[in-house]
Amino acid sequence: MAETVDVAHNKEPIHVVLGRPHQFADVGKQAKDLLYKGFSSGNMLMMSCVMPGGALLSTTATMFDGNVVGLMSTSFKSAGVQTELSGGTLNQITASSTYEDLAPGLKIALATALPGAEDIGKAQVQYQLNNAAFDATMIGLKSTPTLQFSANLGSERLSLGASALYNSETKEVSTLNTGIGYLRPDMSAAFFYDPLKDNAMDAYFTRHISPRAMLGGHLHFKVDKQVTAATLGGSLRMDAQSTIKAKWNNQGVLGALFEHQPNPFLTVGMYVDVDTFNLRRQPNVGFCVSVLGSVA
Repeated sequence: MAETVDVAHNKEPIHVVLGRPHQFADVGKQAKDLLYKGFSSGNMLMMSCVMPGGALLSTTATMFDGNVVGLMSTSFKSAGVQTELSGGTLNQITASSTYEDLAPGLKIALATALPGAEDIGKAQVQYQLNNAAFDATMIGLKSTPTLQFSANLGSERLSLGASALYNSETKEVSTLNTGIGYLRPDMSAAFFYDPLKDNAMDAYFTRHISPRAMLGGHLHFKVDKQVTAATLGGSLRMDAQSTIKAKWNNQGVLGALFEHQPNPFLTVGMYVDVDTFNLRRQPNVGFCVSVLGSVA
């Protein structure tokens, strides 16, 4: 069902299609993306090319703290199966396949690595119903893998869910995260509680103050350790090509991210953060350039 909200009485409405609930891992995603996505002080150059058959070839170079990591990857889709292969300077080859057309609402993903399949190999099954979303993931292709289960019930607007992480080697449940999410076209909110991990609580929110501007926040509190962390931020779409985001946390770190896309084939980003409690500290600066081409 489509719903339209006129934010702050602006003539440009925001359209959000409300339907099935998200996977539990995606509850609160709007706030998480606003406050944390793209805020990286490393330098990255990505070049991608779309081949005639639809395959995507990409090469990425990332520099952080004087170290350079290179990665080459390819992805293609055939007969309803999405396949990705990658390899790089870390001397590791990874491969994954995702099956989405086996049955309505069913998604299966398999991933492996050489070397390292016993630690980071993964098998995942997701199932989506009108009022529920389920996920079961096995991490580590070995006899004692880590198992993760999650369920989210409700609708896209209001959902209640939980996830658990079980280590089959130690026979222990290390995390048991419960949460509730609320989504409207002009705002979102989410709350999580994990009684097994320092009695941790997390609260997220976002609020559109205009079609171009959004505010958000994240409050993290560990009951057992009496530790509180707070992050506030916002984004502003300056025009059709440019967006700026900024955030500040209670450790005094003020960060800003500027992204500019002059055309569909080029994206440029710049990130900088400063410690407002210690202005003598050198700011962290990061650049990102992404280039997309195609072969006719």
